Amino acid sequence: MTMSLKKLEEWFEPHLASQKVVPEVQEELREVQEQLRSWFESRKIPITNTLRKMRRGALKGRDDSLAILKEIFDIVVLCKLSKLQVQYFGDVNLEELQDPLFKVSRGVHALWLLGKIDPYQGLPEDLSLSWPQVAEHLTKLGRSIPDQSKKGPGRPSEGVENLLPYMVWTTFKATTGKNHYKYVFEIAKAAGFRWMEQESLERTIRRIDRKLKLKTGQNPS
Repeated sequence: MTMSLKKLEEWFEPHLASQKVVPEVQEELREVQEQLRSWFESRKIPITNTLRKMRRGALKGRDDSLAILKEIFDIVVLCKLSKLQVQYFGDVNLEELQDPLFKVSRGVHALWLLGKIDPYQGLPEDLSLSWPQVAEHLTKLGRSIPDQSKKGPGRPSEGVENLLPYMVWTTFKATTGKNHYKYVFEIAKAAGFRWMEQESLERTIRRIDRKLKLKTGQNPS
């Protein structure tokens, strides 16, 4: 099966559909959705050409090449969506989310203790999660939220900007065992991200990887 424009369009449609899953916020998300579609229409040809080039180069001869390319494309779309949401809504103030998470956790516990909800009603059919467990996870999540100063609509944070190249790089590293900075740079450029020089992108990826390895206790490469 070839890497074609039609294939890219098939991969993109579920991302648009995913923005319609919560009717209560659909009106607010409509502008983001329209911008996402506009971005895709303007970038789909260079992205298709870049993915095709990747398949002929780094992924040549692999039976799973299309699956890897789809994973990379999904990363591209999700990173673009993150940028658009930050530009439209502003960065999330993580500290403001702590109290709502704790309140929801206490409410879920109360409903369960009062017998108002079945422990497994409306949760996974395999009973892998109960409402008391959901409440516990929400509490842990609230405690784990890092401090962050509030940012308004406008330029996305550096973390959002750096998400695309780092995630594409880790995908290549995991599937091929090689860095492939050249292809990471090319897909970032095709998607319209801000990288102007490959050397700058490489330095950023190495810096992020080094910081993450230090945090997880691994030896930085």
